[in-house]
Amino acid sequence: MFLKRILIFICIVASSSVVAQTQASNNKPKNRMEELFLWKIADELSLTIPEERAFGELFKKQGEQKLRLNNEIQETLKNMGDAKTKPEKEKLLASYRKLLKKYQDLNVEEVDKMAKILGTEKAVRYFALKNDLSNQVKTLIATPTNTEKPKTLAPPKIIEEK
Repeated sequence: MFLKRILIFICIVASSSVVAQTQASNNKPKNRMEELFLWKIADELSLTIPEERAFGELFKKQGEQKLRLNNEIQETLKNMGDAKTKPEKEKLLASYRKLLKKYQDLNVEEVDKMAKILGTEKAVRYFALKNDLSNQVKTLIATPTNTEKPKTLAPPKIIEEK
């Protein structure tokens, strides 16, 4: 059960649309997580090789675009907190709104393209699976980990028969 939770956690982390920007040295583990997520989805949906290839390309492209937009959103939010003048604040607010719209449009585009690649049935299952994994990871993250050492049992008593 614990191993299953870890696998689910890794899958969701890889599919999360809001992730911190990774450095070049962190790309290898990130790629492994993406590959694991792609494998899990391909297995669950019984994707054909062409479907799997197209799905993987779209997933990676969408992930890169979401990462870029999220970084821009975070930078804009940081600048909004530092803004002093009203015109500067208005400009940043308009920029923030525009970035949020682009991010949402990217999500809608994902739905459309997944439906085109996978077909309606598999696309519906994909988004349901993605949501389920997301919720499981959120639950896993919200649940505090038990850092206590397991209680050791007393040594067994030896009973001798006479």
